[in-house]
Amino acid sequence: MSRVAGPVLLLIVVLLGAADRTGTASAAAAATPEPATAFGWIEVYLDPRGRSLAAWQLEVVVEGGGMIVGIEGGSHPAFAEPPHYDPKAMQNERAILAAFHTDAGPNLPKTRFRVATVMVATRGEVLPECTVKFSTAATVGGGEIAVDIDHEEGR
Repeated sequence: MSRVAGPVLLLIVVLLGAADRTGTASAAAAATPEPATAFGWIEVYLDPRGRSLAAWQLEVVVEGGGMIVGIEGGSHPAFAEPPHYDPKAMQNERAILAAFHTDAGPNLPKTRFRVATVMVATRGEVLPECTVKFSTAATVGGGEIAVDIDHEEGR
């Protein structure tokens, strides 16, 4: 064997060994499946305690691997359209929602109703931690009113 053949042969053996280790690691990584994307929802409810609700604002925060992917309107005809929100803020696991209705008549909600449904995408089967924070509510004429707020989560 020549002087060059020995080092070249050693280099080939080293490179083949490195390629084998890299190929094995890549195959092992490819064999581990990514967690499936699952979808859940957060339904947010307000109860204006018998007063006509004309406007409201709240914040929804999703922590622990969830991402807000959509926002739907409420169950009462006055708030059936999706509330106003910042689409860029949704990318940061939070959304500030707000809606108002200019109708001063009897068509405003006075009892508990769903104001919005927030759609959430998650990795795997665990639902993220969801928090709903109330900001403000107003009646006809802009007077601030107290409301009860709650939410339900599910898949």
